[in-house]
Amino acid sequence: MRWVTLWPALVLAVGGALALPGLGSAPLEAQDLGTDCDLEAYSTIRSSEAGPGRRVTWISRPIMRCPDGTRIRSDSAVVYQESQRAELIGNVHFQTDVRLLESRLADFYERENRLYARGDVHYTDRVRDSELRGDTLTYLGETAFRAEEQITVTGARPNAVLRPERETTGPTPPEPYRVTGNRLRFEGERFFWADGDVEVLRDDLEAYADSLAFDQEVGTLFLSYDARVLAEDTEMSGHRINLTMPEDILEQITIRERGRLVTDDLELVGEEIRIELEDEKIQRLVAVHREPADPDDPRPRPWAVTEEFALGGDSIDVRSPDEILETVHAVGRARGESRARGAAPVPVEVDPDALDPTELDLDHLLPGDPEEEEEQPEPAIQVDRDWIEGDEILATFERVPSQEPDDPEADEPGDEPGDDPDAAPTPASDDLDTADEPVQYRLSRLEARGNARTLYRSPPDDEEGEPAERDEDEPVEDEEEDVDAEELRVGDPLWSISYIKAQEIIIYMLDGAVDRVEAKEQVMGLQLQPDRERP
Repeated sequence: MRWVTLWPALVLAVGGALALPGLGSAPLEAQDLGTDCDLEAYSTIRSSEAGPGRRVTWISRPIMRCPDGTRIRSDSAVVYQESQRAELIGNVHFQTDVRLLESRLADFYERENRLYARGDVHYTDRVRDSELRGDTLTYLGETAFRAEEQITVTGARPNAVLRPERETTGPTPPEPYRVTGNRLRFEGERFFWADGDVEVLRDDLEAYADSLAFDQEVGTLFLSYDARVLAEDTEMSGHRINLTMPEDILEQITIRERGRLVTDDLELVGEEIRIELEDEKIQRLVAVHREPADPDDPRPRPWAVTEEFALGGDSIDVRSPDEILETVHAVGRARGESRARGAAPVPVEVDPDALDPTELDLDHLLPGDPEEEEEQPEPAIQVDRDWIEGDEILATFERVPSQEPDDPEADEPGDEPGDDPDAAPTPASDDLDTADEPVQYRLSRLEARGNARTLYRSPPDDEEGEPAERDEDEPVEDEEEDVDAEELRVGDPLWSISYIKAQEIIIYMLDGAVDRVEAKEQVMGLQLQPDRERP
């Protein structure tokens, strides 16, 4: 920073001028001031000397110019010769070709090469293309003990405007980042720091954290402690979040310590989550489990959750080219669970006497020790979801096709009472704008490998019973309300249960329900059919 040459110039200029006998109010710019900088103008000047080297000088409305083009002006200035401190008071301006500092007050300490400005501070750096605003600014220049300059702004929730660097900016400059915190700091030309309830706002991004570090040279943004990022339809949170964006193009996001990512189609949790992007679209997500240093502070295993399915494991790999969900791969103690109840009216009951946990490894289904089953108030257990387990599981998704248009012949004008035959026809489906319609996905295939096992329910055949017809005057119960199994009406359909163990299991889905199952190597299974005579 070139300001460091300015303040000694002011001290030398004033000191040298006052040493000339009979100076009075003569124009100082015409005198030899003993410095390269000129005191171009002032209103009044006076000084007093308490002893050798202890002179204090007052200048009204000083204006100085240095050979490098630096200009300084204020309403008044006081120079202390002994401490080599200069104080500027009122409407302070420092200006070079690339930097501008404005404040109400400013002090410069020549020995420490330190500048302290306060009161409505506004700093502009055209090299960094940045701005800083706050109550106080501290500048520490380069010295033998400080390799790089530092600029710190504090007080009154300072804010900064940072524009990222790009090799080509195009017709318009890049949108700036607006950063607010309790303390903002530049270190050299490379690093920017923010501390205390930090907020980062941009047209396409919001970020919040306790502290922030921005490596402007590499293009990496570090958010630490309770970090959260909102970008379009995506929300990310964790203890730390790093955004890698060289030349302002987001390429990778890393979430560490209790990471969480939520999109319209997927929720992903894990101790560490890595997000890879191309053309600023999510292509891949990886979540892994990290063992904690403190065994009393267990960390959750990764889980990927969609609207109808949840998949967990020691690590999860989600592939979504161009943000189109394709596969979710879980490795290490993998488990998948259906989150949709399907058409089953209630959870299906299973008689524990029909199961042998020792042979079929179904003990996790039981509410307690099988030997104590007689002491349980309820002799049956409930199976309210389908699941699959294995050393690894691969879930494949497909996009749900858009709803087919209604039969145009059924919507001809005049078919319904009140239709206007002269009314304009409804536009064809091709004319409708569907760009804003959310994309929906459904599970199409599940593959479990290594110690695989699965339990799933199958709806009854159509001819095996239909629900009793409901009287139109009978009130309709809330679909979300759980119905006790003992309150089933006669004729309600019951579902069967299938359990399979094998080295590899493949489940093919159709419209969100199990269509067929393939099992390979060391296959064991159990099929439980409902008691059709149960009242």
